[in-house]
Amino acid sequence: MALERGLFSLICCCWVLALMCCQPLAGASRLPTAYKRALQEFKSDKVQVIRAELIHRNHPNYPINALSGASAADRHAASASRQRAHVSRRLAAGVEFQAPVSSGFAYGQAEYVMTLYLGTPVQKFVVIVDTGSDLVWVQCLPCSRPYQCYNETDPFFNPSSSSSYSVVPCTNLSCDPFQVGGTAAGCNSVGNCKISAAYGTPGSGIGGLLSTETISFSNNTDSGQLGISNFLFGCMDNDTSSFGTADGLVGMGRGPSSLPSQLSQLTSFNVFSYCLVPYLVSFNLTSPLLFGASNSKGLELVYTPIVDNPITYYWVNMTGISINGTAVNIPKAPLEWNLTTSTGGTIFDSGTSYTIFSNDIWTPVVQRLKELITYPIVPVDNQFLCYNVSGVQEPVYPSMSFQFSGVGGGVVDFPLTGQNLFFPPHDPTVQCLAIAPAGTPFFINIIGNFAQGDHYIETDLVNMRIGWASRNCSQPDL
Repeated sequence: MALERGLFSLICCCWVLALMCCQPLAGASRLPTAYKRALQEFKSDKVQVIRAELIHRNHPNYPINALSGASAADRHAASASRQRAHVSRRLAAGVEFQAPVSSGFAYGQAEYVMTLYLGTPVQKFVVIVDTGSDLVWVQCLPCSRPYQCYNETDPFFNPSSSSSYSVVPCTNLSCDPFQVGGTAAGCNSVGNCKISAAYGTPGSGIGGLLSTETISFSNNTDSGQLGISNFLFGCMDNDTSSFGTADGLVGMGRGPSSLPSQLSQLTSFNVFSYCLVPYLVSFNLTSPLLFGASNSKGLELVYTPIVDNPITYYWVNMTGISINGTAVNIPKAPLEWNLTTSTGGTIFDSGTSYTIFSNDIWTPVVQRLKELITYPIVPVDNQFLCYNVSGVQEPVYPSMSFQFSGVGGGVVDFPLTGQNLFFPPHDPTVQCLAIAPAGTPFFINIIGNFAQGDHYIETDLVNMRIGWASRNCSQPDL
């Protein structure tokens, strides 16, 4: 089983991982002494890149997959069902995008997981990778009434079994960032920093204590891979959300407490990148997630600026869509972020499967495809355009490209092929467009992981840009 090999490996001769607690963007001057010391130790090392293997929920070794042993058609059908729930719940949530910890997973989109270890001795956890939130957390004992926890893959984290666990008091500077935007629920009766996070639907959320612990990404201490102390995380013991059987969550958003932000602020790791293997190509491969220097390996990347939006997602300025090289006539308003209504604009979200467009964008795109594709249309779901391709060995579809503002001016293309655009929801004789309507004219547009497949995508947090190049992500040379 792939998980038994450990999902993280270091691409360097040094095996020391240093992930420290994240502080506000005001700078490292506010870091407690222990964090400053850990930072100095890290910078003296020669770590170049940290590599993680992302396991998609359709992978046969996905540890929280209720569809284990299901057919490919069953997996796609379940994915389509999750997407419908995703869209309807986002609409019901209204302006939930303003919340500091809004999560793609809250809408049924636990697309990828990775493994981490906490404590001394280590305790293993399989956690959801969430690009739509910032907090790192796991469920913790005692989880006894009046509190509650959901069942998970591994045992709950047991603080009493770890010699390195510590609770953060409310007077500690580390508690301050969690008092902003309603993330913190205040202090408990003994003065510890109490935190909570809502995940989209009314009455759904998690709560617990802000804590520090030693974190590592391997349980093989004999190999010389050391844990890093004083890592800030949420030790949650009151959960009213449903996260399947995952042990917790790693926030990958732009907020100061996310994993990428921690590495960017406290180390030289200012870039993270990934290359998603299209799961229509293979259910059996994992996808690399890399932290550190650019790993483009000779690829000529094009870049679009990250829009400095206060919300945690990775915002970009989408300018248009072309099909077979011809621009689609779409209105500009849904492409532009509206601060007053919290609508419009575009984000990259690897935690969402299908691309989602405002109705005013989706409708002309679908109309143009209907004009170009001659296969019979079949009614599968009113949220998807589907075709009967029975008897067609290799269906041929128009090419599509998303356009974005380029760094330094101009426009850059994000090219899409048939495998980025169409999927079989039930069986290979029917294929549906992997672009769904939001159900409202001015929705936040999402570039999902179907579209991102077979692209090397690099996020540069210092230069505030996202770059990409087409490549075969199944190749083992990343």
